[in-house]
Amino acid sequence: MRFFITLIREIARSIFSLFIASLCVFLLIYFSPGGGYDYYSAHSKNSSWNLHYFNWVKKIVVRHDFGKTKGGGEEVLPQILYGIKNSIFLISIALLTSILCTAIFLLLSNRFRQPFLSGIGKFIIYAFSGIPIFIFSYVILKLSHTKLYPYGNEPELFHYLVPGVILGIFEGTLNEMVRHSKEEIIAIKREPYILMAIAKGAKVWKHLKYSLIILISRVISSHLVILISGTVIVEQMFGLPGIGSLTWDSAKNRDTNLLLGILIIVISGVILLNFTNKLIQVVLDPRLRKI
Repeated sequence: MRFFITLIREIARSIFSLFIASLCVFLLIYFSPGGGYDYYSAHSKNSSWNLHYFNWVKKIVVRHDFGKTKGGGEEVLPQILYGIKNSIFLISIALLTSILCTAIFLLLSNRFRQPFLSGIGKFIIYAFSGIPIFIFSYVILKLSHTKLYPYGNEPELFHYLVPGVILGIFEGTLNEMVRHSKEEIIAIKREPYILMAIAKGAKVWKHLKYSLIILISRVISSHLVILISGTVIVEQMFGLPGIGSLTWDSAKNRDTNLLLGILIIVISGVILLNFTNKLIQVVLDPRLRKI
């Protein structure tokens, strides 16, 4: 019973978060200087903003209509879905890179257990990961003398490898992943049932497996926004088509329909992932059902 109460509460929280986020984004663009919502340029300009907002939401929910682009008059939704598909490759590679590097560091730290070496390793990771994305991307592009994929052609998956690795390591992504993971693991090891298992000489992995799944889910959820914002820089510098470059172009061209569609879909995706992360925690950790 408590599980279903928690589930309903999280669904309601997600819907409310989506409503607030969509309203804030709409108002920000609607009242932007020289901007406004293009769809209503042919409609009554005397209507209030709240009527415009609810008509916009109705179009999206009922007809799945995000409008058309400002320049070419193309449908907004197919362009957004194409950009999201490409950016998923990039973000997936970045996440795998961050998780793999973090796992290697944590395993080495646990194996040697020397504070001095662990501190040096942490300092190197923090310093190396602190390099801005655009600086390292510029160096790679100078060394390669190319954008790493030919213009006019559909990029293949391997064209996202180098940008994905850069996105998963630099701009502080890796050091945040390492710091967050270490804090979570220390908190897990301090749990009474883990201390009891260690005292009895039992295999800790048997008790840690669900906690590690929760940890990975929580880390991915917390770092997704950072990675999405990083796609704007990486995709622009490497000339990759994706949601980041599409956002940049729509903002530069003041294409409000396209920009609104991008923001609402990205926000919806982040809220959905956070909801999934919370659901995983509730399913695997019975203590959360009592909260």
